[in-house]
Amino acid sequence: MVRHTLLEQDRLQRFSEALGAASKVFDTTGEVFFRSLTEHLGAVLHVDYVSIGELCAGGRALKTVAVSVGGKSLENLQYDLNDTPCQQVLERGRFFDHGSVQSHFPKDEFLVEMGFQSYLGVALIDSTGVRLGVMSVMSRRPLTDPKIAELTLGLFAARTSVEMERRRSGRALQASEARNRAILKAIPDVMFVLDRRGTVLDCAANTAHELYAPAEQVIGRNIRERLPPAAAESVARAVEHTITSAESSSVTCSVQTAKGLRVYDALCVPFDADNVLMIVRDVTETRTAEEELRKLPAQLLKAQDQERRRIARELHDTTAQNISALNMNLVRLEQEGVSASAARILADCRALCDASLREIRTLAYLLHPPMLDQVGLLSAVRWLVGGLQTRSGFGITMEAPPEMERLAPPLERDLFFVVQEALLNVVRHSGANTAGVRVERQAANVVVHIRDNGRGMPGAGSPEQSADWTFAGVGILSMRERLRQNGGDLGITSSRQGTTIIATVPLQTDHRTDARGPVRRGH
Repeated sequence: MVRHTLLEQDRLQRFSEALGAASKVFDTTGEVFFRSLTEHLGAVLHVDYVSIGELCAGGRALKTVAVSVGGKSLENLQYDLNDTPCQQVLERGRFFDHGSVQSHFPKDEFLVEMGFQSYLGVALIDSTGVRLGVMSVMSRRPLTDPKIAELTLGLFAARTSVEMERRRSGRALQASEARNRAILKAIPDVMFVLDRRGTVLDCAANTAHELYAPAEQVIGRNIRERLPPAAAESVARAVEHTITSAESSSVTCSVQTAKGLRVYDALCVPFDADNVLMIVRDVTETRTAEEELRKLPAQLLKAQDQERRRIARELHDTTAQNISALNMNLVRLEQEGVSASAARILADCRALCDASLREIRTLAYLLHPPMLDQVGLLSAVRWLVGGLQTRSGFGITMEAPPEMERLAPPLERDLFFVVQEALLNVVRHSGANTAGVRVERQAANVVVHIRDNGRGMPGAGSPEQSADWTFAGVGILSMRERLRQNGGDLGITSSRQGTTIIATVPLQTDHRTDARGPVRRGH
């Protein structure tokens, strides 16, 4: 009885010494903790091998984070779990074999090669109950006091699990930060964290020159101190709206920088209860390109109108004059006295010359009617309607104010060509037998209606119109562009009962004088 008591006291003393020795490593963390723990456990438990391993390869293998053999740390290694005592640890939570581990795991070549006889292993588990790895000790002889070893290993497993979970979380955090850095590096935007007052709490940019000012002059400063008043107020309103509504808001502002006037798009999104993340992108080049692209159709129309004018002038001044001269020569030849058959041929030639001359003059007028410059839009449209009725046999009506002031010349020209192209489409494609043109002078707009009773055009209101709606080689897109560059728009409604085109433009007047006397320039 006394002997048993002494043995128990001795066991408790050694257990206390083991705890005291191993607990010295509790003040350390990370790799130092793991390495120091394996070295101390090897010494206090009198074992040959101590290992702390982490699951890897989808749970099929262990990779050691610390290994101690004979009190010395070795390089880490990785091994498969199949047919090893560590596999049993992960399945059961812990596994102890006090003296015959080789016979129980004959396929584990490492046990055989190292000559280990005893094995103790405890699963390392995180705070959610997920297996993280294994902490184990092995010896070439049976353990002298396996109970003390089991207690010691079990107690230190909890602390080791915490450290391994921290290690894994740290790696995940580092990986997340690396991904975030990579994303931020790839994003061309500049980011600011602003509080409700507009103070910059933090900022991030790939390169310093992307910031409106150096970072040290931005962080901690209010946007009203760094931005022009108009831009600062726009951003302040967006920040307030985002914080108040918890919804994103956007703003565009122009800022004069060392690189000249720059245009920025800013998106404000909620960051937390009182702060906003503002993502800013320099869109100067994009806006410049968009503006150039917007101007391109107008430039093409201008070039087209200049070409129309040139061709009309050439037809009138050259081709028509040549045909007139040819007709005069035919008259002189006829007066020279010719046979009856020759006289008939000459008469036919003169008739062809007269018809060609009329067609050329009509074409020249359609390309650019001189009366548009001389007497204005209404007279030119009346001439157009009359000529189309004569040539096509269409019944075309026209309604217009008795008098209307002259509009700006570009506007009159564009409205005339819209009417011309619409009416030509009616004649060529609609299948109608009647059409009408109505010009309205409203308080702030001029509105032109062109309607027909034809079969209509499916989808005529769509901007992506098919080639069926091309008029005089220009089409709906050019009609829209002619009106757009004057601040107007084009409306189209179409059904089986016919099509109506409505051209609306803001009223602009010109100070020139027409046949009715002086006219005023509008507002």
